[in-house]
Amino acid sequence: MVFFILVVLRFFLLLEKNFCLLIFNLYPLFKLINDCYWIIVKIFLFWRMHVFLFINKICSMQNKKEILYHKMQFDSPYRSTIAFWDWILSMPCMKGSDTILDIGTGMGSNVFYFQRVSPEKKFIGIDQNVKLIEVAKKHLLDNFVTNISFDVGDLYNLSKEKYVGIDGIVSLQLLSWLENYEQPLQSMFDLSPRWIAASSLFYEGCLESYTTVRDYYRPDIFGNNFSLYHYNIYSLDKVKKLFFDHGYPNFYFVPFHIDIDLERNTKDLGTYTITTKHNERLQFTGPLYLPWYFIFASK
Repeated sequence: MVFFILVVLRFFLLLEKNFCLLIFNLYPLFKLINDCYWIIVKIFLFWRMHVFLFINKICSMQNKKEILYHKMQFDSPYRSTIAFWDWILSMPCMKGSDTILDIGTGMGSNVFYFQRVSPEKKFIGIDQNVKLIEVAKKHLLDNFVTNISFDVGDLYNLSKEKYVGIDGIVSLQLLSWLENYEQPLQSMFDLSPRWIAASSLFYEGCLESYTTVRDYYRPDIFGNNFSLYHYNIYSLDKVKKLFFDHGYPNFYFVPFHIDIDLERNTKDLGTYTITTKHNERLQFTGPLYLPWYFIFASK
């Protein structure tokens, strides 16, 4: 019995010795694995920090471009904005002191122009971009304007209670840059205004074009080396029927023909004109033709 115990003890002593030798021999490997682990962690943290800084830089650049784009319109409204409002005011139902909701207002440059021309009306501008609305509100305070207000709002989740009593809705340069027009218009129908007006890209007929543009001049915030934009052209016939089905039987439209030449910027998306032999100016952005129209529908 004693002999057996001694044999077992010797076995465990040898096992312990061999285990210690194994650990000793494997220590460099464990150390290497540990060092590699921390190197990988440091590389990951370094990469994440620089990706974060890159995204911030891209966002900052895009915000600056967007803010500059809107600020330019405070001093010099687009020809389309002026023509759009002149056409809207020619409608018989536009007489009086309406309350008008501008969806996709940006920094509110369009609304400020409308207010200067029609000070008897009240305007509410909404946009989902918080920074642009902050700038709009500051501009409001700086200019002591009392018949305009701005809210952060989602086109697809408009509050009926908040915007009760709206007489009309305007939407400039918005519908064609969304995935479709049915959902946005349904959100507008739900508020039950007397009239709805918009400027966008349309075609006189039963044809539509759904186009996505890749802009390699502007990397997006997700690490892609391009940004994606919708440039959809909608059928006026289908849009007219949609309005009719929702209780807006009076439907009007007019093409917008710009009256000035616009130079092409070869390093960015932006509207430019090409003049035909018949002296008609056609509007383009990048490789795309832009068939601009104004539409107006009322109950």
